[in-house]
This record gives sequence, structure tokens and C-alpha cells, in this order.
Amino acid sequence: MKNPLNKRIIREFRHDIGKYLVIFLFMLLLISLVSGFLVVDNSFAEIYNNGFVDQKIEDGQLSLDREAPDTVLTTLEESGDISIYPLYYFEENLQNSEKNIRVYSTERGEFVVPDVWRNACCRE
Repeated sequence: MKNPLNKRIIREFRHDIGKYLVIFLFMLLLISLVSGFLVVDNSFAEIYNNGFVDQKIEDGQLSLDREAPDTVLTTLEESGDISIYPLYYFEENLQNSEKNIRVYSTERGEFVVPDVWRNACCRE
């Protein structure tokens, strides 16, 4: 029977090199992953908070029942730091169905049908 006190550490590493290599690679990968998450977390929070100041953010929608005169639109745009873009559409109810079709107008006056939406009151 061998005496466990006579083992040498170099002989043990040489004998079980695969086991120790896997443990080393696993620890290296885990430490790299955690430190990467911590670095990205701090820098991404700073970029996110600065984005509200540096970039323009859409935060409103203006809906009218008919087309507004150009004088009203230019007055609104000049009164504040806003831009107004027209998006003309109308909704049609499908017969014998609880679905609506929203039809959008393009700049050339053509109409496109992008999707069919189910009413919010109807859940499947």
C-alpha cells in the first residue's frame, strides 16, 4: 500500500492533467464571464441614461379627426423643439368578425394593408 504522504504534486498534475486543465478552463471562463457582465452593466447604464439627453426620443402622439392646416402645424413646430410627421390611416371593421383592418396611406397616395389586428377585448 502506498503512503499518501509521499505523493508529489508535480507527479499528480502530470498524472491527472486533463482533470486540472478542465477545472482551470472552467474557472477562467466563469471569471471572464462575470467580470464582463460587471463591466458592461456599468457602462451600459451610463450610455442608457445619457441617451435621453443626447438623442431625440419620441414621446408623444397627436391625433386629429381631419387634416390640420399648414399654419397650425408650423406654429406647433416653431413653438417648441418638436417635429410633426403625418401618418394617415383609417380602420375598417371586418364583417362577421371581431377584427379590424388598419389601412395606411403612403406618400404617393397609395394605400397599403400591413396587418390585421384583433380587438383588445377579444382574448383567445
